[in-house]
Amino acid sequence: MSEKRQGELAEIKFQLKATENGYTVSTPIGDNAQYDVVIEKENRIYRIQVKSTDQFYQSKDGGSFEVSARKGFKKTSYERNDFDVLAVYIVSHDCFYLIPVLELSTTKIRVYPHRDNPKGFYERFKERWNL
Repeated sequence: MSEKRQGELAEIKFQLKATENGYTVSTPIGDNAQYDVVIEKENRIYRIQVKSTDQFYQSKDGGSFEVSARKGFKKTSYERNDFDVLAVYIVSHDCFYLIPVLELSTTKIRVYPHRDNPKGFYERFKERWNL
């Protein structure tokens, strides 16, 4: 499956999961926005950038899934006002990490959905639908 197709499917999956969690979902027309989806609940609006991966990087500590938190073809860093939440979808584990932009500390997000008691920085955001 192409990267573009995987990204499109991740956006659809995000919209479904957000709806199941009580959010109203809207999408911008075209590709001009810095975000992919807008969700709203209890008069709060969040702009969501959706990323997906199934790239597993093996290492001595058991490995991790990684996704780049960069934008566009030039791969420039996101700015804090580009969106409110980065939604990282791990395809093979069918799970989302909902990371507030203010919590992004690097341009390479590493997550460990395959571990029972992961201690990674972003693990506290796994399936955190109570934004």
